[in-house]
Amino acid sequence: MLRNSTIFIRDSQASPELRNEPIPQAGPYDVVVQVHAAALNFRDQAMLSGAYGATGSNNVPLSDGAGEVIAVGGQVTRVQVGDRVVAHCFEHWIGGPFMPEF
Repeated sequence: MLRNSTIFIRDSQASPELRNEPIPQAGPYDVVVQVHAAALNFRDQAMLSGAYGATGSNNVPLSDGAGEVIAVGGQVTRVQVGDRVVAHCFEHWIGGPFMPEF
């Protein structure tokens, strides 16, 4: 059975809060991933401390993670349910060797 245990940070001064949330539904351009491995790294800490400006509320810190696609929206064409994927902080690096423009 899937569950969605999520660590939320309300703001840069708040302590992390573990919540059990509903499994999200994929919107038209969304991909829902069951995360199998995650890492909090320097970028996450910088975001939470305000180094990137205001972060709003209820942030989920996760720049790097890996898992399996469990749902896709109707407009998604590059991945499908069952694909193994990674999330990382370089949004334009889709594949191949890393290049400076990423």
